[in-house]
Amino acid sequence: MVMFSNKYSNGQVDPSEDGKKFPIGTHVKFKVQGSSQSGIVIKQLVNSAIVDIDITKANTTLILNTKGQTVVNYHNLFVLYV
Repeated sequence: MVMFSNKYSNGQVDPSEDGKKFPIGTHVKFKVQGSSQSGIVIKQLVNSAIVDIDITKANTTLILNTKGQTVVNYHNLFVLYV
Protein backbone atom coordinates (compact mmCIF):
# COMPACT_ATOMS: atom_id res chain seq x y z
CA MET A 1 0.00 0.00 0.00
CA VAL A 2 1.33 3.45 -0.94
CA MET A 3 1.11 6.19 1.69
CA PHE A 4 0.92 9.83 0.72
CA SER A 5 2.23 12.78 2.68
CA ASN A 6 0.00 15.31 4.44
CA LYS A 7 0.28 17.56 1.40
CA TYR A 8 -2.68 15.67 -0.04
CA SER A 9 -4.89 15.12 3.02
CA ASN A 10 -8.63 15.64 2.42
CA GLY A 11 -8.01 16.39 -1.26
CA GLN A 12 -6.42 19.71 -0.29
CA VAL A 13 -2.89 20.58 -1.37
CA ASP A 14 -0.64 22.17 1.23
CA PRO A 15 1.40 24.71 -0.74
CA SER A 16 5.08 25.30 -0.02
CA GLU A 17 6.14 28.27 2.10
CA ASP A 18 6.56 30.30 -1.11
CA GLY A 19 3.02 29.38 -2.14
CA LYS A 20 1.46 30.72 1.04
CA LYS A 21 2.06 34.25 -0.32
CA PHE A 22 -0.34 33.49 -3.22
CA PRO A 23 -3.70 32.27 -1.84
CA ILE A 24 -6.58 31.59 -4.22
CA GLY A 25 -7.96 34.86 -5.58
CA THR A 26 -4.62 36.71 -5.53
CA HIS A 27 -4.01 38.96 -8.56
CA VAL A 28 -0.50 38.20 -9.82
CA LYS A 29 1.92 39.04 -12.62
CA PHE A 30 4.28 36.62 -14.36
CA LYS A 31 5.97 35.98 -17.71
CA VAL A 32 4.91 33.51 -20.39
CA GLN A 33 7.38 33.03 -23.24
CA GLY A 34 9.09 36.31 -22.25
CA SER A 35 5.87 38.32 -22.30
CA SER A 36 4.51 39.90 -19.10
CA GLN A 37 1.03 38.69 -18.17
CA SER A 38 -1.31 39.02 -15.23
CA GLY A 39 -4.07 36.87 -13.83
CA ILE A 40 -5.80 35.41 -10.77
CA VAL A 41 -4.62 32.36 -8.80
CA ILE A 42 -7.45 29.81 -9.07
CA LYS A 43 -5.75 26.75 -7.56
CA GLN A 44 -2.68 26.14 -5.46
CA LEU A 45 -0.35 23.22 -6.04
CA VAL A 46 2.67 22.28 -3.93
CA ASN A 47 5.28 24.29 -5.88
CA SER A 48 3.15 26.22 -8.37
CA ALA A 49 -0.26 27.75 -8.98
CA ILE A 50 -2.85 27.49 -11.73
CA VAL A 51 -3.53 31.03 -12.93
CA ASP A 52 -6.51 32.28 -14.92
CA ILE A 53 -4.87 34.71 -17.37
CA ASP A 54 -6.32 38.21 -17.74
CA ILE A 55 -7.57 38.77 -21.30
CA THR A 56 -6.03 41.69 -23.21
CA LYS A 57 -5.91 42.71 -26.85
CA ALA A 58 -2.24 41.71 -26.96
CA ASN A 59 -2.64 38.14 -25.66
CA THR A 60 -5.56 36.67 -27.61
CA THR A 61 -3.35 33.97 -29.18
CA LEU A 62 -2.02 32.98 -25.75
CA ILE A 63 -5.56 32.79 -24.38
CA LEU A 64 -6.65 30.55 -27.26
CA ASN A 65 -3.58 28.28 -26.98
CA THR A 66 -3.82 27.87 -23.21
CA LYS A 67 -7.61 27.99 -22.84
CA GLY A 68 -6.98 31.00 -20.60
CA GLN A 69 -5.04 29.18 -17.88
CA THR A 70 -1.44 28.30 -17.16
CA VAL A 71 0.68 26.76 -14.41
CA VAL A 72 3.31 29.07 -12.91
CA ASN A 73 5.98 28.21 -10.34
CA TYR A 74 5.67 30.34 -7.19
CA HIS A 75 9.22 31.67 -7.76
CA ASN A 76 7.94 33.30 -10.98
CA LEU A 77 4.85 34.96 -9.47
CA PHE A 78 4.60 38.52 -8.13
CA VAL A 79 1.60 39.94 -6.28
CA LEU A 80 -0.13 42.83 -8.06
CA TYR A 81 -1.26 45.42 -5.55
CA VAL A 82 -4.25 47.49 -6.57
